[in-house]
Amino acid sequence: MHIVYVTGRFADKDGDVLTGMPNYIYKIAKYMQDIQNQVSILTIGNADGEWMYDGIPVYSRKLFDNGVWGKEFGMYLVYPVIREYLFNKTLQQIHRKRPITLVQYAGWYGVGMLYARSFPSVLRISTYTKVQLYAKHTPKELRYITLTERMAAKNFDGIIAPSHALGDRYAKDVRRKVTVLPTPFCYPRPEEEDTSILDEKLSHKKYFLFFGRISPDKGIDTIARCIREILAGYPEHCFCFAGEIALVNGRNMMQHLKKSAGEKRDRVIYLGNITHRQLYPVIRNAECVVLPSLMDNLPNAGLEAMWLNGIVIGTRGASFDEMYEDKISGLLMDIDDSEELLEKISYVMHMTADEKERMKTEAKKKIEIYESQAAGEKLERYYKYILEQRRSNGKRKL
Repeated sequence: MHIVYVTGRFADKDGDVLTGMPNYIYKIAKYMQDIQNQVSILTIGNADGEWMYDGIPVYSRKLFDNGVWGKEFGMYLVYPVIREYLFNKTLQQIHRKRPITLVQYAGWYGVGMLYARSFPSVLRISTYTKVQLYAKHTPKELRYITLTERMAAKNFDGIIAPSHALGDRYAKDVRRKVTVLPTPFCYPRPEEEDTSILDEKLSHKKYFLFFGRISPDKGIDTIARCIREILAGYPEHCFCFAGEIALVNGRNMMQHLKKSAGEKRDRVIYLGNITHRQLYPVIRNAECVVLPSLMDNLPNAGLEAMWLNGIVIGTRGASFDEMYEDKISGLLMDIDDSEELLEKISYVMHMTADEKERMKTEAKKKIEIYESQAAGEKLERYYKYILEQRRSNGKRKL
């Protein structure tokens, strides 16, 4: 098969750090390539061109700046229309070079809204903005984005999602079947880790850890409301943050956290937007990992935290309860409940060494269904199902 993965964003050069949706695209493309399929990635980037990312052909297309991107209508309606035109045109160009068997679009801010249905196709719901990223946008922006995301549902032979939390909500709104398939997880290899950040910034320190996008949708306001109490209650500990810092209405979210910590602000540590190689030893040595997302889509961050640390606080109803069980293979709290976050951290601090080891063991057992080969095999079977149905039924939606 020649599978083309179409995504609204990816790396701009080989070696760029990948997180979130682009990281998923890379992992699944790499797996499909490793089992002898041809793969390509089509993305919007900083320049037009064809290049390689870790041996995977990447076709990058740049959108010209027509001066309206900064406006709501331009950014969330005009921009997607032009993007979709470029995607459809470039798919035909790729097909002439290497015939395409199937395309998988990453459902992200309306990607796929005007897909031309030229090839057997799958839409993977990476975001559904009205339930996952609503804190980042104005009501008008949300109306535009939701329109484009729902439009995408009409164009594909099949739709998949990594979690019921988003998949079921999207399925209800667009009245299409959404198949939940696990996100592939690649086990980190200790020999590839870089301990420089751990050694330089956290040597001999005890710390709680958040990593990922430092933004309201990831529960940063939830942490901010209780961070001073956490640090006051555990004076030997710091609270560390790693990842891209969001600016929300001009407010820097790391500055917001430090301000919320008051006189304890010196024990709020920003590690930077660091590479996975630097991050993994930091995760492993944390007291616990705090990931209180308001809504998530079975994030890779949760899987990494389960494997490397095993003591993870996440939110029920935001897909973490699909990953582990409360007080058995992790800890669950209600969405945006700062009081319960305090209780869960207290629970961690009162666990015995044996209780922690049992939780870590159970967390690793839960990872097995997300292991890259198991998850990849399920996706490959789904692709074959889509191809067979397409042959049998033409362009009937599945």
